[in-house]
Amino acid sequence: MAYKFEAKPYFQPAHFGPWPVEPVLHYGDLTAMYINYTTDKDAVASMLPPGFEPADTPAVTVWAQYCRDVSFMAGFGYNIVGVNLAAVWKGKKESRVGAFSAVLWENDFYPIMFGRDHLGAPKIWGDIPDVQITKSNGRRFLCSEKGTTLVEGFITDMKPVPTEGLKMMNVNSKQGNWFCWKYISHASQKKADLSLPTSLHSQSNVKEAWTAKGTHKFHTPKWEETPLSAHIMAGLSKLKVKEYTGAMITRGENDLLFGEIDYLE
Repeated sequence: MAYKFEAKPYFQPAHFGPWPVEPVLHYGDLTAMYINYTTDKDAVASMLPPGFEPADTPAVTVWAQYCRDVSFMAGFGYNIVGVNLAAVWKGKKESRVGAFSAVLWENDFYPIMFGRDHLGAPKIWGDIPDVQITKSNGRRFLCSEKGTTLVEGFITDMKPVPTEGLKMMNVNSKQGNWFCWKYISHASQKKADLSLPTSLHSQSNVKEAWTAKGTHKFHTPKWEETPLSAHIMAGLSKLKVKEYTGAMITRGENDLLFGEIDYLE
């Protein structure tokens, strides 16, 4: 008798049964860093799939997260470096404002597989060490591939966010849209088996936060140096800085609302 699939989450090899994934994925200890800047609207538009447009202010966020006590990883953790683009979804039935995920690197295969297969997130592997605390009490994060640096972020002049500000951040966190594009290529490479936009949601419990100043570097290695990421870095290099608009560090908990994924129309 052939294996019978149920209405549950599966990964390859699926015929061994579903994975034990809950509707809410809890991150018990999450430190995040965000560096924001404005860029050229045409550069943002060139990276957005059909149905998306740049926001009125063409903004880029270069970010890193250090995730610990992750529920779906049995308490293990992993690190992320990503790039978001401020975008608007204009579909046939609705419009939404949010952040489109251009790319994110992660240093563990499990969340890469999980995010790509189920969430449609544009995840690839990267070597991401823990955050560096500099001599001036600043912060530096980086991502590399095969020993070649891809992305660096630098944060300085940290100032604590007051309690009222933390409360507002937590209230607003669930209202955001994190856009992705779920794409699975056909074996012929001439079309897609699946190609559609998604919106993901999370709920934060930020316990500490700091406003700051930030800068970044997008490196442009050769394909021979970084065969997975070279073409991505060539694309990101087009997002030139017009003006840095601030940075932030947060520390606390986060719930990824896995059971509330939206397929946009």
